[in-house]
Amino acid sequence: MRLNLTLVAISTFVCMQAGAQAHPSGQAGKATLAYDMRYAETMQFYGSQQATNQQNTNRSSASGEVVYTNGHEKKPLALTYSGGYLWSIQGSASGTGFFQHMLISQGWVERKWNLVLDDDISYLPQSPMSGFSGIPGVGGLPPSQGPPTQPILLLNTRSIENATEASFNRAVDFNKMAGLRGSFRILRFPDGNGLETNEVQIAPRFAWSLNHLSTASIEYVFARFTYPDSNLIMGTQTPMFGYARRWSRKVKTDLAIGPQWVGSSDSQVLPDSVDVAVSASVEYQARASTASLSYYRATTGGSGAGALTGEHNDDVTFQFAHPVGRDLTLSANASYGFTSGLLQTGETMSKVGGVQAERRLGSTITAFANYTFTQQTSTANLPANAIAGVSQVIGFGIGYAPRGGHTGRK
Repeated sequence: MRLNLTLVAISTFVCMQAGAQAHPSGQAGKATLAYDMRYAETMQFYGSQQATNQQNTNRSSASGEVVYTNGHEKKPLALTYSGGYLWSIQGSASGTGFFQHMLISQGWVERKWNLVLDDDISYLPQSPMSGFSGIPGVGGLPPSQGPPTQPILLLNTRSIENATEASFNRAVDFNKMAGLRGSFRILRFPDGNGLETNEVQIAPRFAWSLNHLSTASIEYVFARFTYPDSNLIMGTQTPMFGYARRWSRKVKTDLAIGPQWVGSSDSQVLPDSVDVAVSASVEYQARASTASLSYYRATTGGSGAGALTGEHNDDVTFQFAHPVGRDLTLSANASYGFTSGLLQTGETMSKVGGVQAERRLGSTITAFANYTFTQQTSTANLPANAIAGVSQVIGFGIGYAPRGGHTGRK
């Protein structure tokens, strides 16, 4: 309970600070603050393959989101927060409670260099599955960018995840840039029912412009994974060769690929191996419509599932949002994950897809309905709380969302 109250206090303070800074003055630019509050009802249905302890449930949630930017050109600050409380109306009460996710980014931009500090922290009652909140059915913001941090989907696993990253880039001359990125990530399970991990990454990078539309790059990524409950240390080294191109004002692509060497402190437990790492994306952005398709392939230290120390992951994600007129917004997202363990046989496939319609009923009131489909199959020895088979969530609700939020001149 102390942990829950602490998280609520922190998130409330952050939201208050975002609101207090919505009207700063003295510099060029604008600060923007968008927020909403929601109440939702969800119905979750499981397929016949589900374990007997995974019952059909009806739940309610009260949640809210805040998106804030300070408008500074040289010191940009961005905050995205989503959080709330989920409780059971009928069926199992497992997986209920607080859920929170916050991403904050602070940058410093000068003529020849820039520095960005990011912190991404979440507290969830289960593996993140849908939307920025991670909870299917509650509505809200689009999914987080990048590959999933818990590709194997688990229920009833309270988790705390915190990833901190610093990125520095400096122009070498008019068309070349050198940089360095470092990050530290932890995954914890307060109830002791998941594999806890620590991850440290360091990645020097060099990029150069081929022309005004294309950029090439090379990045060497060193990663080290440790486990609080084990003496095993796992490490990877990955040189990534990248190419990015803007095909038009609306379409751009990004591709990076390279070999990945995997080693450990005990070669008898985890033998050395070589794999291929890939990061690829296609993005479309018009005035109001957005769409993206991404593919990630890499070896990681684990996803929190049981004894899966070290995994090969292939992940595909799709996102889409489109306004219909002034008052209706349609959105969709889908993901496919393929995971195989380094230390045990078996493969896990997960599929998640969702659609949502949100309509403005007045100047501040919105109504929404959504549907989320989840399927996970596995030949690996997964824990009993892993999703097995099909899960479907139908959600609908109402929200308070001021049009355009607040803006203040900097």
